[in-house]
Amino acid sequence: MPAGQSSGHMTIRAGSLKATWLAHCRARKTSSANLLRKLMSAELSANGEGHFNENDSDFVINDSKEIRRLELQVPLDICDALNELTAKEGFPTLNRYAVALLAVKATGSPQLNLEEFKALVSSNRQMMAIGRNLNQLVIDVKTANAANSDLSVIGNFRFGVLEQLREQISRHTTLVRQVLAANITRWNA
Repeated sequence: MPAGQSSGHMTIRAGSLKATWLAHCRARKTSSANLLRKLMSAELSANGEGHFNENDSDFVINDSKEIRRLELQVPLDICDALNELTAKEGFPTLNRYAVALLAVKATGSPQLNLEEFKALVSSNRQMMAIGRNLNQLVIDVKTANAANSDLSVIGNFRFGVLEQLREQISRHTTLVRQVLAANITRWNA
C-alpha cells in the first residue's frame, strides 16, 4: 500500500467488554466487524456524514468460527505480487485471499471467491424455483385426477413444463460444474 494511503483497518481495545460484545454479535449471527461498521454508519448517517455499504465490507465465508490474528511480514515485491493475485483470483482483500489459500492447504476443502459464491447462491435460487415448479405440477395432476379432467391437455402442459425444468436443471449443473472446476484449477495451479 502506498505511503499515506489508509487501509480502512481499525483496531479497538475493548478490554473487559470484549467477551460480552462477542456474545452479543454471535446472538445476532453477525461478525464483530460487520456490526461495528453498521453502528458506525448509523452514527454517521444520523449526522448526514456517511452510510454503510455492504459491498465495502469484507466478504465473510464462515462467520461462526472464532478467529486468531496471524501477522505476516513479507518483502514489498512479494506483497505487491500477492495483491495482484488477490485481484486476479477475485477476492476482495489480501486478507481474504490469504485465509482462503491457507484454508485450502490446511483442510483441502474448496474456498470460493465472491463471484463463485454469488454464482452458487444464484444457482441455488434457481433450484428452489425448479422445486416449486415441480411441486405445482404435482398439485395440478392431483387436482386433475380428482376432477376427472381431460388428462391429455394436462399431459401436454406437463410435458412442456418438464422440458423447461430439464433445461433449467441442465444449466444449473453446468454452472455448478464450471464454478467448482475453476475453483479446483485455482488451488491446484
